[in-house]
Amino acid sequence: MSSAIARMWDLQPHTVYNFLDVTEATIKEKPKALAAFVKANIEATRLMYTDRAKVLPILVKHTGYPEKIIAETYDFLVKNCIWNANSGLSPDRVNFTSKLMEKVGNIEKGKAPTYEEIVDKNFAEQAIKELGVWKGPVCPSAEF
Repeated sequence: MSSAIARMWDLQPHTVYNFLDVTEATIKEKPKALAAFVKANIEATRLMYTDRAKVLPILVKHTGYPEKIIAETYDFLVKNCIWNANSGLSPDRVNFTSKLMEKVGNIEKGKAPTYEEIVDKNFAEQAIKELGVWKGPVCPSAEF
């Protein structure tokens, strides 16, 4: 594996790397579909940590990269616990990312939204209630 100049999770450990963004209308009109999507996303994240044999062929198929490169990268990301297996949307991550986007000019000065203004925890909380809080066996996570 080649060496990296830097890894974002080392430079900015509180950045939100992925999240679901929907309108109020979607929440109102399609709550069951949204709940199923959030739950499936959490389950898929957990699968990344628990079933390498199932995940690797999917990654190879959809990226088109050679299996050797995918396997090395996958193992590295799992070892470094890059994905959050619960919600991934803790207040420190959301607020840090919001302020960073303001600092770099992606959000107008003084307009960075706070966690409370933009996060609806209901769908993730329901999914975690059904699935249980992730505690491992790899990368235990207490965020949310």
